[in-house]
Amino acid sequence: MAKKLADWSPADVALAAEQAACEARENFWAFRRYMRPNMMWGWFVERISIELQMFHADMVAGKRPVLAMMTPPQHGKTTAVEDYIAWLSGRHPDWKVIYASYSDELGVQRNLNLQRTIQSPRYRGIFNTRIGSPGFQTNNNVVEYVGHPAAL
Repeated sequence: MAKKLADWSPADVALAAEQAACEARENFWAFRRYMRPNMMWGWFVERISIELQMFHADMVAGKRPVLAMMTPPQHGKTTAVEDYIAWLSGRHPDWKVIYASYSDELGVQRNLNLQRTIQSPRYRGIFNTRIGSPGFQTNNNVVEYVGHPAAL
């Protein structure tokens, strides 16, 4: 019989948090739900997450995939890509990622959001990826991960 949430011990809470973090490391959809608990979830957001998870699997397999998301404005494309880059950075901090946008302002905002995400307690509970140490560049245009200097 399952315990009511009010009956959980600190050990139960810690175990559940570790299980959620473990799932978020492996599964992009789980990562998004863990990182954005107050976000409105629906079939479309789930579908984008699944497509990006498959895109990742194809990249790892060396297939050089292409994914185009063509949806109306305000459907979550930017947030999905922002979350994907954060998840990818945790899984593969040695990979280079380029975020291109129609405006410099949007690119800078995504970069700053990425930095906030990586420095958040929730993210640090999932991944060991770190930024902001001497010798590693972090500014409005570039983020270098500690221990993973940018390749030339």
